[in-house]
This record gives sequence, structure tokens and C-alpha cells, in this order.
Amino acid sequence: ATYLEKCKELGEDASKFLKNTEKALELSAKNLNEFSGLIENSVGKQSETLASLTSEIHEQLPKTLGELEKVLTNITNQFAADYRSLFQFITDKR
Repeated sequence: ATYLEKCKELGEDASKFLKNTEKALELSAKNLNEFSGLIENSVGKQSETLASLTSEIHEQLPKTLGELEKVLTNITNQFAADYRSLFQFITDKR
């Protein structure tokens, strides 16, 4: 094989290598775009879920706080009634 033939073979090998590299890069770009789309979709769904949960909290919080206030008021009133009864019991024993 002559020097010219070797150079031609080397050029053909380089051409094959570059074509394979181009295909690999195109496939990588495609996979990266798909992966990016999956991430974007996931973030979108997470955003929707977070917005929904936030909305539910805003709707439920006043009701829940109202119920908590009633329970605490009842406990306080019961304590006051029990304390009055105890005070009355001690006062009557004197």
C-alpha cells in the first residue's frame, strides 16, 4: 500500500468516525430533550399539586381553627366550673 492509499484509508476511517460521532450526538440530544420534557412535566405536576394543597389549606384552616377555638373554650369553661365547684366545696367545709 502506498502512502496515498494509507492517507485515503485514514480519511475514510476518520469519515466513519465522524459520522458515528454525529449519530451518537444526535441520539444524545434526543435523549436529553426527552429527559428534559419528563422533568418539565414532573415539575408542572408538582406545581399543580402544591397549588391544590395550598388551596385546600386556605379553605380548611379557618374551619379547623374555629373547631380548635370551640374545644379550647369548652376546656376552659369546664375548668372554670370545676374550680368553682372545688372552691364552693372548700368554702362550705369551713
